[in-house]
Amino acid sequence: MREHSRFSIYRLTGLTLLALLLLACAAPESTPASEPTNDRNLPRPETTTGTDPTLASSSLLNPLDSAECEALSAAMSDAFGSEATMSEVPFRDMITTRSGTGCQLEIRGNGVQVGTFADATITLHEMLKGQGWLEDTRYVADGPTGSLLGFRQENRLCMADVQWQPTADVQCPADQPISACPLTPEQQLFTIHLTCVQQ
Repeated sequence: MREHSRFSIYRLTGLTLLALLLLACAAPESTPASEPTNDRNLPRPETTTGTDPTLASSSLLNPLDSAECEALSAAMSDAFGSEATMSEVPFRDMITTRSGTGCQLEIRGNGVQVGTFADATITLHEMLKGQGWLEDTRYVADGPTGSLLGFRQENRLCMADVQWQPTADVQCPADQPISACPLTPEQQLFTIHLTCVQQ
């Protein structure tokens, strides 16, 4: 009798636990509170950050004052014996990557007027040196038909660019360097630019 009562108690306890388990399983799952989406891997729209106008204006490169540009134009015209044309063009400093607008002087001519490729480069160098400019060798770049030079004077920068090409009637050998092409001075066409800016 005592064993039967003990079995009944065990059975009742088991049924109670089973009922509680069934209730727990049948209860609806609670919905977690909405959390912000992790957008680390989502594409982000490009934004424009506000810039201090003072800093923006100080980093912009500007043309030389008109009097300074005209003085360089006169010196360049005298050096090459040909009048330089003057204009304003976009400018980008390839070393500092700063940009702006520069005063550009241009002279065009053939080898009779300008001389050889080396002559044109030396003429520009001597002309700028006489105006108080010092060469900045970081800007030097040379090729078979072009040369680039940089010059500084305080907060000013001038880029000198000498380019040449043969006249349209010349047929240079395709399998030889351009320097091997037999050209007369009249058949060499030069374009010389001097572009100057100030900070």
